Amino acid sequence: MKLQTLYISYINLSPGLKNPYDLLSHKELIKPLRENFFKWHAFFDKYGSDYSLGFFITTMVGTNQLEIKKPSISKKMKIVEYAIFLPDEIKDLNNYIDLVFEGISIVLEKFSISENEVTSMKIQCKTELNLL
Repeated sequence: MKLQTLYISYINLSPGLKNPYDLLSHKELIKPLRENFFKWHAFFDKYGSDYSLGFFITTMVGTNQLEIKKPSISKKMKIVEYAIFLPDEIKDLNNYIDLVFEGISIVLEKFSISENEVTSMKIQCKTELNLL
C-alpha cells in the first residue's frame, strides 16, 4: 500500500543558478502544508484518496514573474505534481516565502482551499523562520 503525502522538491534549470533559500526553509515550508494536506477533500475527490501532491520549486534564468505549470499526473505512481517557477529577482528569504506561498495558493485555489488557510500556513512558516 502506498502512503500518500505532500512533498516539495527543488530544481534549478539554468546552469550556475542556485536557490539560496531552499535548504534554509524546506522544513518550515513543508510542515504546515503536511499538517493540512489530509483536510483538502476536493483534491482527494478529484484524484483519489491514495494520491500524493508534489510541488517543484523551480528556478530558471529569464523567468520574470511567478508561473505555475499545469500538473503532471502519474496514475501508476499516484502523484499529482505542479511546478512553481520563481522569478529571477528574489530580494530575501521573506520575499522567497511570499512567492512560494503565492504559487501554492494558486494551485490550492483549484481545490477550494481558502486564501485564509494558505495565509495561516504562510504565517506559521514565517514564524518558524523568525520572519515575523
